[in-house]
Amino acid sequence: KEMVRLDRNSVVDLTLGDFLKRRAHNFPEKPAVIFPLRGLTLSFSELNAQAGQVAAGLLALGLQKGEHAAIWATNVPEYLAVEFGAARAGVPLVMVNANYKAFELEYALGQSDTVLLFMEDGSASPFEYVDILQQVRSRLPKLRQVVMLGETATDGMLTWREFLAGSVQVAPEALAAREALVGTGDIFSLQYTSGTTGAPKGAMVSHSAYLSNSLAMAERQGLQSGDITCTPLPFFHAYGCLVNFSALYFGGALAVVEKFIAPNFMKVMELSRATQVTGTPTMFVAAMEEMNRHWYDLSALRGGNGAGAVCSPELVRFMMEKMGARDFCILYGSTEVLGATFTSPIDPLGKRLGSVGKVLPGYEVKIINPKTGETVAADIQGELCIRGSSIMTGYYKMEEQTKKALDQEGWMHSGDLASMDGEGFV
Repeated sequence: KEMVRLDRNSVVDLTLGDFLKRRAHNFPEKPAVIFPLRGLTLSFSELNAQAGQVAAGLLALGLQKGEHAAIWATNVPEYLAVEFGAARAGVPLVMVNANYKAFELEYALGQSDTVLLFMEDGSASPFEYVDILQQVRSRLPKLRQVVMLGETATDGMLTWREFLAGSVQVAPEALAAREALVGTGDIFSLQYTSGTTGAPKGAMVSHSAYLSNSLAMAERQGLQSGDITCTPLPFFHAYGCLVNFSALYFGGALAVVEKFIAPNFMKVMELSRATQVTGTPTMFVAAMEEMNRHWYDLSALRGGNGAGAVCSPELVRFMMEKMGARDFCILYGSTEVLGATFTSPIDPLGKRLGSVGKVLPGYEVKIINPKTGETVAADIQGELCIRGSSIMTGYYKMEEQTKKALDQEGWMHSGDLASMDGEGFV
């Protein structure tokens, strides 16, 4: 019997803009995003209103449906409003790595045909990003406008306040007409991945792909409207996006760590009374060391998830027993496939410690012999292949690379070695 595992199909037929509108209708005054170290909380209605301003602001600057905007920032309060606003305007958003240097920024903005850039002034130091952009802007002829996410801007740039003020030029009917043109299969984001070889590739992911996968993750993790998810993950990363949307899916809240520093991570968890925590193994190891130095009240913590690298059984036990996230889960994914497999809080402990779980709804997985392409039997190691409704549409302007990654039957060849047991655990 071929070892191919398929979970139920689960496609969310919503755009990101409509998703947030519905949450704002159902949970208007409920906190959506919390920045404990700033003393800032945005309700669902406030976040939705900001997203509407961003969408109208994009129309006021003349952006057409399908033109690309980009955001280059850490986890600042404006980030989610830009994401949802661009989604409402039908403007695919290029999420630029906050650590990019000049040549990387030039490549991403140039290759993606970005016409508008949202950016903060710097991550490591003031005006760091401004200085980098000035080095390359003359070689980006398609970049028409830059919006600074702050109160100050250099010549030729708009401040955040000035950008939002432009939204009043756009009639509500004009914005509604634009939103009506946006489809669930339209591209929501471009996120660059280096892969194993060659130039970075911009993976295009649709509205439906992100929302379908976010719902699957939220269900598997057992998230509820009362949950508060502490996230130190960078918003520009696919994993960070998924955590954000899955946390909000059932009306829960996000408690945001703007830039990862272990003490800040712990303070945000404590101050927000987080019930869920997410991160990478490196982040959790740093948290472990910080907990050895200082005591934090994490009594509200119930669960969470980890990915981004191998989570050792010892680290998972630490999260469950020492940090108190007894329902902690592990997932496997990538920029191209989003989250493909996920353990569950109700799985046997041995599986939660020693696997990346079963396939998520909307996906099927198989393990193949990389030399022959044939599907292997249970417990035999081979290449992990994934197919499903939340896989990327393709790499932007890279047809050959897309064909190499996605075969004619729609299987994404991960390049990762794995095995799958008789119960479907990978």
